[in-house]
Amino acid sequence: MRVADVRVCVIGLWHLGCVYSACLAKLGYVVVGTDEDRRIVEDLRRGKPPIFEPGLDQLVAEGMACGRLSFVDDIGEGTENAEYAIIAYDMPVDAGDRPDPRLYFEP
Repeated sequence: MRVADVRVCVIGLWHLGCVYSACLAKLGYVVVGTDEDRRIVEDLRRGKPPIFEPGLDQLVAEGMACGRLSFVDDIGEGTENAEYAIIAYDMPVDAGDRPDPRLYFEP
């Protein structure tokens, strides 16, 4: 199977998921990024990533322009034809920017 024939869904489009999606598309995979936050998805569709990472906005734009990168807010739609799914939720960080998995469970 050629890379160009492999469809990947990236679930979660914050820091980790945005970078994964754009880089996989750059490598030739067909990528659908999905997130339940419509604002993030809409911004990405306009070429505006939710975080700053040098060159990320250009990678997103290139991926969308060549048809290898798209974004949806429906996980069912995102995974429908995917051969692989990557769950890419970032680890929450505390006030000192240290990873803290307990923050997943705070109200």
